[in-house]
Amino acid sequence: MGRILLPLVAGLLGACSDASLKTVNSAPTATITSHITGEEVMADSPFTLTGVASDSDDRTEELEATWLIGSDAVCAAAAPESGGFSDCVLSLPEGETVVTLLVQDPSGMSGSAQVVLVALSAPGDDTGEPPGDDTGDGLDDILLGAPYSDDGGSDDGKAYLLLAPTDITLDCEG
Repeated sequence: MGRILLPLVAGLLGACSDASLKTVNSAPTATITSHITGEEVMADSPFTLTGVASDSDDRTEELEATWLIGSDAVCAAAAPESGGFSDCVLSLPEGETVVTLLVQDPSGMSGSAQVVLVALSAPGDDTGEPPGDDTGDGLDDILLGAPYSDDGGSDDGKAYLLLAPTDITLDCEG
């Protein structure tokens, strides 16, 4: 009976050795917090994307956050700030663009989040014609647009008609 128990006990002790334990590394998580898919931004105008990176296995300063458009980094890989925050200032060409926040831990595990943004060109004068002489004084007037003027609180924009004085010349090319 003792001869049977001895191999059984040795087998059980061998099964409990460190060699049979496996370490599991969870992938980090990424969340884009500043924009949602389908949101509109101004084409070719800088704006800031913000996200949060976290990992249950690693400290925030050990993570690396990279902002991408396709496979191209638009903001260099960097450790997230305190609280896991990562931001990226960029501008987009007109149209739809997929932006990705990629977070990697020291073991090479990664997590990502994506947002599809729609970049629109600035609203402008659709006629393509200068305003001319709106006041009838024989001098061309100047029409200036402020597309995102916020006096009313809704970014409706404004247009300003500047009446041309008789004693000034504007040099717009130099």
